[in-house]
Amino acid sequence: MRWTSYAASGSVAAIMTVVGVNSTSAAAQKPVGTRRQLPPVIDVDTALTDTLTRLERRLAKAALDGFRDTLEMARLVGAEFTVRVADAPERSLPRALCGQPNHAYKIESLDEQLHAARRVTDDVAVVSFVLNQKASRDGSDRSGVFYVVDVWKRRSGNWRVIARYSSPQGRTFDRTTVRPPNP
Repeated sequence: MRWTSYAASGSVAAIMTVVGVNSTSAAAQKPVGTRRQLPPVIDVDTALTDTLTRLERRLAKAALDGFRDTLEMARLVGAEFTVRVADAPERSLPRALCGQPNHAYKIESLDEQLHAARRVTDDVAVVSFVLNQKASRDGSDRSGVFYVVDVWKRRSGNWRVIARYSSPQGRTFDRTTVRPPNP
């Protein structure tokens, strides 16, 4: 838009009035309740998303089975694996405390949705998704909806998850006590 000053003739007021009327009428034509159109997704690798979604589902199945299949866990989870959660960001839970067979953490159901993966380097990728779980730990409810980001690393052609970042949506858990898994 080109702005020209015509202070002596009063044209600035006329221009401002026309601009104001045009913008008001354009706003009046926009249907109520419409949402702004988002740009197309360009940061998601669909083939990688498919691969990591299959691995995430295998990991979920292992969790539902109580992490008893230690060979499957070794195929899916790297030794350097750690978990960080949004409601206790000051600490990490190492592999020795996560994904191990124990009777303290019981998962009844898991539902994963909206997987989106992208490559960070040739051998590192991240996948984000929404996880809805029904679970308990030592009788305390751990059910909820979580936004999860997993970091996967490929070694010798095989992907293994090496880190998980999890954020419960709308609730906070008491994480003051962390016990090692029962044998």
